[in-house]
Order: sequence, then structure tokens, then C-alpha cells
Amino acid sequence: MPEQTVLRRIKEAEEEADEIIADAEADADERVQQAREEAEEIREQARKEAQAEAEARIEEAREEIQAERERIIEDGQAERERLESAAEEQIDGVIEFTIEQFTEAVDAQTGRRDVGPARHGAGDREHPRRQRGRRRRDDVDRPLERRRAPRGGPPGGQRTRRTARRPPEPPARHRGAPGADGAVRRPRDRPGPPVGVRLAVGTRRRGRRGRDPRGARVRGGYRRPRGVQRERQRRRVRPGARRGRPR
Repeated sequence: MPEQTVLRRIKEAEEEADEIIADAEADADERVQQAREEAEEIREQARKEAQAEAEARIEEAREEIQAERERIIEDGQAERERLESAAEEQIDGVIEFTIEQFTEAVDAQTGRRDVGPARHGAGDREHPRRQRGRRRRDDVDRPLERRRAPRGGPPGGQRTRRTARRPPEPPARHRGAPGADGAVRRPRDRPGPPVGVRLAVGTRRRGRRGRDPRGARVRGGYRRPRGVQRERQRRRVRPGARRGRPR
């Protein structure tokens, strides 16, 4: 066999071996890539399943917390309603007892009994409001606390019970008196912010236009507020009425 033929066959064998090795490497790389993709898919699937399970557990825990919160709120509402009803019953009982005690004490002091509306011609014997044969229907219709006290009642003349219950008012300090502060005062039976100023004895003032709440004159005088129309002083004529001089 000639030497060239041997060399050619060796070369062909080497080329075949290189091709087989290259094919094996390519096949191995493809299998590795496929294994990596499968592993990535498995990992992604496992992560999704774990996330779904975690979300389901979180939702269950949230529902349990919400149910517990609603139960606590319902229990608190029931407890509050029970306490409110008990407090209302107690307050009503105290108010009724106080009203009964007050009524009994007032009746015991004044010697009066509530026997209903006055009858015609009944006189003092039937109803304490009837005095000297006069009918005092306005007094009979008033509530018990507002009725006038009978004659010979509290000292200081015939006064209403409301006046008799009121403590005495301290003597007023006027502007001319020592220690006068020019303080603003309001009548006792009219609640609200104080209006008007205490004046010295013997002085009087009509109206408050052009003055501040303390009573001092305001620079510029009285200005009619915007949006307030003046009242028109005119005679109103009916439609269809005759005009001209009266006959």
C-alpha cells in the first residue's frame, strides 16, 4: 500500500472524528439549554404555586380578622345599647323621684292640692285658684310650677314660685358709684350675650343706634346696613278704588 493512501485514510478518519466530536458537543449544548429551560419553567411554576397559596392564606387570615372585628363591634354595640338603656332607665327613675319629691315638698309648704279644673261657682272650697269668687282660668291652665302661690304665701307679697326660688340679686354698681366698671348687663331672664350698659341713677337713653355694645358713641354715627331696604311710608290703594276727593 502506498504511503499516500495511508496518509489520506488517516486524514479522513481524523475529519470523521472531528465531525463526531462537534456533533456530540452541539447535542450536549442543546440538551444543557433544554435542561436549563425546563428547570426555569419548573422554578416559575413552583413560585406561582407558592404565591397563590400564600395569597389564599392571606385572604383567609384577612377574612378571619374581618369576622372577628365585626363580632367585636357587634358585642360593643350590644353592650353600649345595654348600658345606654340602663342609664336612661336610671335617669328616668331619678327624674320621676325628684319630681315627686319636689311636688310633695311644694304642696306641703303651700298647703295646696291639685284637684283639677275649677268648676263654676265652686269658690275656694274646690280649688285653691278660686279666690273671692273670681275665675282664674289662665292660672288653672298653667303647669303646676307656674301657678301663682295662694294668698298668705311666701313673705314679700304674692309672688310666683319661680320668683320665690330665685336667689336675691346683688346690688347693682352704677357708673357713678365707686368701683363702677361700666360693665354690660342683661336682664336675668333673657339668656344670651350681654346687651346694654348700666347707667347712673336717674339717667335714661332710648335706642342703641350709633353706639357700641358698651354704650359709647361710634364715630360716623349709624349707617343702615347693606341689603336692608327702607320701609316705604305710603298708603296702599286697593285696585278698583275711586280716586279723587271724597264725597
